Amino acid sequence: MAAADRIRFTMARELRHLHQLGGDVLSRLRRKGNREYRMRLSFPLVAGAVVIGVISGNVIFGPPLQKYWAEKQQQEAAKEGQTGST
Repeated sequence: MAAADRIRFTMARELRHLHQLGGDVLSRLRRKGNREYRMRLSFPLVAGAVVIGVISGNVIFGPPLQKYWAEKQQQEAAKEGQTGST
């Protein structure tokens, strides 16, 4: 059996299994008793995630971006110097 056939067979088996479970599996998993509940994100959790994302983004991408913009400014200054002298 080729790899693609095995993948198709496995996917078909999983789909049959999900169909046997019936309906929207995720909604069944989210139910708590007879009540459905919705996950809510608190403001402090979201604010903390944003702060962590901004700080880590600056640490990861800050130095390469500063190098890029410094080179870009030098190129533009060189272009302006060339156009000004002609």
